[in-house]
Amino acid sequence: MLEKLLKQLVAMQMPRFFALCTVTEDRFDGWLAGWGIAMEDQAVVVSIDEPAFGVFQSPESAVMVMSAGRPELMRLIWCDEVEPYEPDTDQG
Repeated sequence: MLEKLLKQLVAMQMPRFFALCTVTEDRFDGWLAGWGIAMEDQAVVVSIDEPAFGVFQSPESAVMVMSAGRPELMRLIWCDEVEPYEPDTDQG
């Protein structure tokens, strides 16, 4: 009984993983800027380009800070909404 209760508690409070991607002003290129984990009342982001991390109120506030107030130059991508990567094996 306790095990089931604990699993329900975990399911209710499970964090979501996300990525922050920087895009160019012309919106034709982009790169991965950081990985994040969103919890009920905060988001933690680890930068890819430099050894840094931050704790934010939400993933959206991380976008505002990490984009230097230009959210149009950053995309929030939820990892559970991304299709699995399948490399192109066609070499011919």
